[in-house]
Amino acid sequence: SLTTVDLTGNGQGDCAVIGIAIGIRNNKVNLTTVNLRCNRLGDEGTEILCQALQLNCSIVTLDLRSNEITENGAELLAKILRR
Repeated sequence: SLTTVDLTGNGQGDCAVIGIAIGIRNNKVNLTTVNLRCNRLGDEGTEILCQALQLNCSIVTLDLRSNEITENGAELLAKILRR
């Protein structure tokens, strides 16, 4: 089964997260590593990702480096990751 998704440099912005979020929400998919580095991901995409992470805790590694996430998006992530 699929355990790793690497979309480094995809450049799709917040749109890149929608498909990943669907996969994360699906408990039949055992994603453990998601790499969304350098994708122009902003707070909207971060919020979508956080909603998915609330439903599935199988993600061990989440790489969001070099995106456009603001302090608000970072606070959302921190809140989810504390759980």
